Amino acid sequence: MTKGKDEEQVKIVDRPLEQEVPKVEEAEAKLEERLPDNQEITELTDIMAEKNEAEKMDIAPEIQLAEAEPEEARKAAVGEDKKTTITADMKIIGDLEGCSDLEFHGKITGNIITEGYVNMDGKIDGSIQALALRINGGVVHGDILCEKTIEILPGSEIVGNLQAEIVTVNGHIRGDLYCGQMLTLLDHSVVEGNITTENISVYEGALVEGKLSMEKK
Repeated sequence: MTKGKDEEQVKIVDRPLEQEVPKVEEAEAKLEERLPDNQEITELTDIMAEKNEAEKMDIAPEIQLAEAEPEEARKAAVGEDKKTTITADMKIIGDLEGCSDLEFHGKITGNIITEGYVNMDGKIDGSIQALALRINGGVVHGDILCEKTIEILPGSEIVGNLQAEIVTVNGHIRGDLYCGQMLTLLDHSVVEGNITTENISVYEGALVEGKLSMEKK
């Protein structure tokens, strides 16, 4: 009687183990059906790669903009991107003051004071104070004081005194001229006044009516 119960118990215990084997094989078969040759994994990888590439393209312009911003900020801080233009049809009565470069093509009755460069072909009845000045056929009735350079091109006329470190003349000046470093008188230059300079270069054709004084620093 005891032996028969043991055999029956063994059969009862073994029966569920035999039933679990088909479940494992069935799960593996379903997995193979869902992912034949890793097709879905490959497609997912391709989709992710395309998405990353698109994100890189979207980010690229932002990176370029971020790199450009410090340069633009630097220019704005030192005033490199600032320039004031006075057109030929503009007439100003009163002083014109600022810290930016100036393009002057109009007329002004008053003084020009700026910390930048001045390029002009207009007419000024007043004095000029600037970092540097270039006169291209313009007319100035007043004194000119520049920290660096003065360049006077043909057709230009100045009635007043001039002072700068480096001066190049190829126009007409009625007034005294003081140059801290180098004065160049080109072939179309006419100076009616006294000249004080450290160094001078005179081209053939230049005219000077006045006293020349050479000063060494």
